[in-house]
Amino acid sequence: MARTGRPRSGPDLVVTEAQRRELVRGARAATSTQAYALRCRIVLACAEPGAFNTHVAARVGVSAMTVRKWRGRFIEYGLAGLADEPRPGRPPSILLDQVQQVVELTLERFRPMPRTGRGRRWLSGPDCRSRRSGGFGGGSS
Repeated sequence: MARTGRPRSGPDLVVTEAQRRELVRGARAATSTQAYALRCRIVLACAEPGAFNTHVAARVGVSAMTVRKWRGRFIEYGLAGLADEPRPGRPPSILLDQVQQVVELTLERFRPMPRTGRGRRWLSGPDCRSRRSGGFGGGSS
């Protein structure tokens, strides 16, 4: 097949057997994010001999620039380069190790009422005031 497009610059992609196993696992695992699985599929396709960015892009369904980006990151950083980088902006107000504690406290504080099974917040929301006064239009009471 005749080579088309811009020539590939930089070193060839070399994947060790251990890296290949991890890439296959990441591409097939149900627990992987879709983005990580796509990156693994891109790198696996690039690892085949004679793979060009344009051919890999057409096969995987992404642009050639995307293939070039993940090929370069894998060459430079290895498997760690396929992980998501932190996004710009405000850091999360709840850290990951505090999420379980916040969920438990929320469930403790807002237990359903014994007779109705509904939570207290539902009964005191702005839409419920009109229902208690006899109107169903959602207007103010």
